[in-house]
Amino acid sequence: MILELSRTCSRHSISEAHQQQALYWELSAAISLADLMRSQNRDVEAQAVLGPVYDRFTEGFSTISLKRAKSILGGTRSDRREWR
Repeated sequence: MILELSRTCSRHSISEAHQQQALYWELSAAISLADLMRSQNRDVEAQAVLGPVYDRFTEGFSTISLKRAKSILGGTRSDRREWR
């Protein structure tokens, strides 16, 4: 019950941040939800939540948040724009 409430709140936070075009806050909420999902061995779902948010970034790959997101995603995402 508590975990379901946590997932619901996190999804709401992601949605609100997206509507406000607050990409950093959307990332923060997606990281929280992905961490929760991974703790329940739901890695595929965690990547489905976090991947699209991470992929919208074009810079800042050296920040703690984006490094954390990449770590959760297994380091499979390329920092394709980092060289700019």
